[in-house]
Amino acid sequence: ASNADTSDELCMDIVVDCFDTTIVAVTDLDKLAFDAYPNPAHQILSVDIEQEGVLNIYNVNGAIVYQENILPGVYKINISQFENGIYLIDYSTRDNQEQKVISIQH
Repeated sequence: ASNADTSDELCMDIVVDCFDTTIVAVTDLDKLAFDAYPNPAHQILSVDIEQEGVLNIYNVNGAIVYQENILPGVYKINISQFENGIYLIDYSTRDNQEQKVISIQH
């Protein structure tokens, strides 16, 4: 049997499409950022907010344990009544949303 007609080469046609891209807007993520400390927190949780928005804190069951409409500034939240555990802080502005996880240990 002759191997003259067989080949291990694979030929492929490659098609490259070019698209024009225009950036319409860039969100400045530093403006949305908020900070929550200390982590783990014990009695008081400090939250540093950069923009007006809504701050929600959820327990591990998804229940809202704290909610407040907020302005820029540093907020001291009394968490002494919260149970020990992991919580989700959800900070939302009109255009964006950011979340952080904290631990509360008394």
